[in-house]
Amino acid sequence: MTPVVSVIIPTFNRLQFLRAAINSVLKQSFRDIEVIVQDNASVEDPTPLVAALADPRVRIFRNASNIGQTANIVTACARAVGKYIAILGDDDLWQPDFLATLVPPLEQDPEIVVSFCPHDVIDQHGRLDAELTDACNRRFRDGLTEGVHASFVDIALIRRSICVISAAVFRREALDWQLMPKDLPYMSDVYVSYLAARTGKRCYYHSANLAQRREMVESASVEATASVQNKETIARAAMACWDTLFRDSAVADGRHYFAMKRADNAIRILLCGLWLRRWGVVLREFALFLQRGVIGPRALLYHLRYGLH
Repeated sequence: MTPVVSVIIPTFNRLQFLRAAINSVLKQSFRDIEVIVQDNASVEDPTPLVAALADPRVRIFRNASNIGQTANIVTACARAVGKYIAILGDDDLWQPDFLATLVPPLEQDPEIVVSFCPHDVIDQHGRLDAELTDACNRRFRDGLTEGVHASFVDIALIRRSICVISAAVFRREALDWQLMPKDLPYMSDVYVSYLAARTGKRCYYHSANLAQRREMVESASVEATASVQNKETIARAAMACWDTLFRDSAVADGRHYFAMKRADNAIRILLCGLWLRRWGVVLREFALFLQRGVIGPRALLYHLRYGLH
């Protein structure tokens, strides 16, 4: 029988947290689920851990080699058969009523493509960080009212209110998961939000913290910024992502913001090139950015507009 919700847990070298993440799904009061654990070639095989749970709703798939974060998520989503998809980080947790609260709005209104909520921030030991939780929710969801919101480009892509990984449930068929660039090393969450927002349909926000996201000191994003070369890689990936959004008329409401983000990452690319003393490359790219209108007076105005927002 086809499950209502497919829970996707992409994982990589987080065996010490994975069991708790899966258990938080199995303890959901909403029971009509499948759980797809997609392992990205972890050093220690999590298959025995999953087998020990002895729950037929949980399946594990293991890549022969590391295919990258985004490709791992897309691969897992392609296996999903549920009406809805929820992605849970392998070190994050759900409250028992997470699905029972977020699924009904999707069931009641076929125009809603994503149902989401705020989340707590916990440390590596599972302890609540109240200060960081409050700061996070004020930054991304301050003033956001509970209920249905139409045409949610601002909510999804400017305010970045939807916590795609671990605090949202998506209508599976509303999003074309295959449109996600599998080689995207960064910003997979933004791209999922983009796929949802570009539908032009609705979102639902529930104001209670129904999830817990673990703040990892050794997180991939921290490691990725350890060198100038990696900073440049991130900036190029981000610029390509924002450029895609900038050019898509389906999300035109955010075009000025996307232009600002595109310019910001272009400048980061140039600064990395200067640091690496690639003078000729920097000059050529600077000229190209000017020619394409990526950087210029308008982009500066957008910086001032959103910086003061």
